[in-house]
Amino acid sequence: MQQPFSPAFQPERGCFFRFSFILVEPFGRCYNVVRHDTGQNGPTQRRFEMGKLGAGKRFHRVLFFSYLLLVIYLMLFAFGRTKQWDTYQFSFTLTSIPLWIPKHFTMDIIEIWVFSLGNLLMFVPFGALLPINFPTACGKYGRSLLFFVAGITLMEFLQMITLLGSFDVEDILINAIGFSIGFLSWKISQKMKPPGRFVLFFILSVFAFTVLSLIGAEIINTIFFR
Repeated sequence: MQQPFSPAFQPERGCFFRFSFILVEPFGRCYNVVRHDTGQNGPTQRRFEMGKLGAGKRFHRVLFFSYLLLVIYLMLFAFGRTKQWDTYQFSFTLTSIPLWIPKHFTMDIIEIWVFSLGNLLMFVPFGALLPINFPTACGKYGRSLLFFVAGITLMEFLQMITLLGSFDVEDILINAIGFSIGFLSWKISQKMKPPGRFVLFFILSVFAFTVLSLIGAEIINTIFFR
């Protein structure tokens, strides 16, 4: 059993340390960075205390990393990505927000619209899974969005340098909107109990924010990009 902290030992509040060492062994244990002040003018020492995760937290951690692996697979290997490009593909220009409400229904339009909507919804779960698994590092929207954007930018860069895809700032924008939908839906639903009620409120919130995002993208595109 993990011993409680004595007054001389206080948890380190730096999110980088907590986030990094939780990644070391995600499925079994978590590491707390603990600071030991040896005296008023003495050196500050750091050590690591290891504690077991509860069943609920372990399930969330497994769910997070399983979903992370799925997204990596979809971004680097799925949809015929094993066929490489001949040159680096990239786009650093934001020409529009690639979200809209379809006004005509042909197979080509529906296919493009579904792909764009999937680019949004695929990253909604991260908006909930990041703060659930890493409440200290990612409990606040700004900090969690920063972690997400850094990660998704790295994935876009990997797509480009491996010639398996392209680096596209519009994709990063859409992915970030999807993450934001997930985070806001989690914030609204997190106090709902039992779990079934939480899931229901989360799904309804995701639906509502998705519709608002489509409408908002239409308005912004009409004003600024046309």
